[in-house]
Amino acid sequence: MRRWILDAIRIGLTHASQFGISEIDQLGESNYQLLTLGKNLNQIARALNIGHYKPVTIQRIDSLKRLIDRHTTAVNRAIQASLERWSLD
Repeated sequence: MRRWILDAIRIGLTHASQFGISEIDQLGESNYQLLTLGKNLNQIARALNIGHYKPVTIQRIDSLKRLIDRHTTAVNRAIQASLERWSLD
Protein backbone atom coordinates (compact mmCIF):
# COMPACT_ATOMS: atom_id res chain seq x y z
CA MET A 1 0.00 0.00 0.00
CA ARG A 2 2.84 2.36 0.87
CA ARG A 3 4.48 1.79 -2.51
CA TRP A 4 1.21 2.46 -4.34
CA ILE A 5 0.71 5.75 -2.49
CA LEU A 6 4.28 6.86 -3.24
CA ASP A 7 3.87 5.97 -6.92
CA ALA A 8 0.54 7.83 -7.08
CA ILE A 9 2.09 10.93 -5.53
CA ARG A 10 5.11 10.71 -7.81
CA ILE A 11 3.04 10.54 -10.99
CA GLY A 12 0.82 13.35 -9.75
CA LEU A 13 3.81 15.60 -9.14
CA THR A 14 6.01 14.68 -12.09
CA HIS A 15 3.40 13.60 -14.69
CA ALA A 16 5.93 10.91 -15.65
CA SER A 17 4.97 7.32 -16.35
CA GLN A 18 5.30 4.81 -13.52
CA PHE A 19 5.76 1.39 -15.07
CA GLY A 20 4.72 -1.99 -13.74
CA ILE A 21 6.64 -5.22 -14.26
CA SER A 22 4.87 -6.14 -17.52
CA GLU A 23 5.51 -2.69 -19.00
CA ILE A 24 9.15 -2.82 -17.95
CA ASP A 25 9.47 -6.24 -19.60
CA GLN A 26 7.94 -4.87 -22.83
CA LEU A 27 10.22 -1.85 -22.80
CA GLY A 28 13.25 -4.05 -22.18
CA GLU A 29 12.36 -6.30 -25.10
CA SER A 30 11.76 -3.26 -27.29
CA ASN A 31 15.15 -1.82 -26.37
CA TYR A 32 16.81 -5.14 -27.15
CA GLN A 33 15.14 -5.32 -30.56
CA LEU A 34 15.97 -1.70 -31.38
CA LEU A 35 19.63 -2.29 -30.43
CA THR A 36 19.63 -5.31 -32.74
CA LEU A 37 18.20 -3.19 -35.55
CA GLY A 38 20.89 -0.58 -34.94
CA LYS A 39 23.62 -3.22 -35.17
CA ASN A 40 22.14 -4.56 -38.40
CA LEU A 41 21.96 -1.09 -39.91
CA ASN A 42 25.57 -0.50 -38.88
CA GLN A 43 26.64 -3.73 -40.60
CA ILE A 44 24.76 -2.71 -43.75
CA ALA A 45 26.42 0.72 -43.74
CA ARG A 46 29.86 -0.87 -43.27
CA ALA A 47 29.22 -3.28 -46.16
CA LEU A 48 28.05 -0.44 -48.41
CA ASN A 49 31.15 1.60 -47.54
CA ILE A 50 33.49 -1.17 -48.67
CA GLY A 51 31.43 -1.95 -51.77
CA HIS A 52 29.92 -5.26 -50.63
CA TYR A 53 26.18 -5.11 -50.52
CA LYS A 54 23.04 -6.97 -51.42
CA PRO A 55 20.40 -5.07 -53.28
CA VAL A 56 18.01 -3.25 -51.01
CA THR A 57 14.49 -4.39 -51.85
CA ILE A 58 11.08 -3.02 -51.01
CA GLN A 59 10.36 -6.27 -49.16
CA ARG A 60 13.39 -5.80 -46.89
CA ILE A 61 12.43 -2.20 -46.16
CA ASP A 62 8.81 -3.21 -45.47
CA SER A 63 10.02 -5.96 -43.13
CA LEU A 64 12.15 -3.50 -41.20
CA LYS A 65 9.28 -1.01 -41.00
CA ARG A 66 6.90 -3.68 -39.68
CA LEU A 67 9.40 -4.62 -36.99
CA ILE A 68 9.84 -1.00 -35.92
CA ASP A 69 6.07 -0.44 -35.95
CA ARG A 70 5.52 -3.52 -33.76
CA HIS A 71 7.96 -2.29 -31.16
CA THR A 72 6.66 1.26 -31.28
CA THR A 73 3.17 -0.12 -30.63
CA ALA A 74 4.43 -2.19 -27.68
CA VAL A 75 6.13 0.83 -26.12
CA ASN A 76 3.04 2.99 -26.65
CA ARG A 77 0.85 0.34 -25.00
CA ALA A 78 3.18 0.16 -22.01
CA ILE A 79 3.18 3.92 -21.58
CA GLN A 80 -0.60 4.14 -21.96
CA ALA A 81 -1.15 1.30 -19.48
CA SER A 82 1.03 3.05 -16.94
CA LEU A 83 -0.72 6.38 -17.39
CA GLU A 84 -4.18 4.78 -17.17
CA ARG A 85 -3.20 2.91 -14.02
CA TRP A 86 -2.50 6.17 -12.25
CA SER A 87 -5.26 8.29 -13.78
CA LEU A 88 -7.76 9.57 -11.22
CA ASP A 89 -10.47 10.39 -13.78
